[in-house]
Amino acid sequence: MKGARLSSPSVAYRHLEKLETLGLLQKNEHGEYTAKGKAHVKGYTWVGRRIMPKMLVYAIVFLGILIFELAVFALHYAVETYEFKVFFLLLTLITGLATAVFTYEWLLQRKRAKSRIQTEQAQHGINQNEH
Repeated sequence: MKGARLSSPSVAYRHLEKLETLGLLQKNEHGEYTAKGKAHVKGYTWVGRRIMPKMLVYAIVFLGILIFELAVFALHYAVETYEFKVFFLLLTLITGLATAVFTYEWLLQRKRAKSRIQTEQAQHGINQNEH
């Protein structure tokens, strides 16, 4: 109970019942709860069995594209025309900018989530001291 910061087993049971009512959990014949499926969380996406912030996923995808573009640019640099080099450099610049924007947005999302958690923990600590 202490790890979950719940005041009593009845509070834990009430939360489990709510999740079951929402269709997120299922109780088996032994009284054990199991997840029915993957929950949908705003701003996050499932990647395999892990839930990840969408902005981080986008940043990783664009980083992969950027690395590929840089490799192609390096391999073709000596044999391509000036126009191709300028075009490809602009394309790489745009991809790098997209990578930076998604990384920045992910860091902002992470900072907001940490701040929200700290605020909730502070409020929860105040509420526990009142009882």
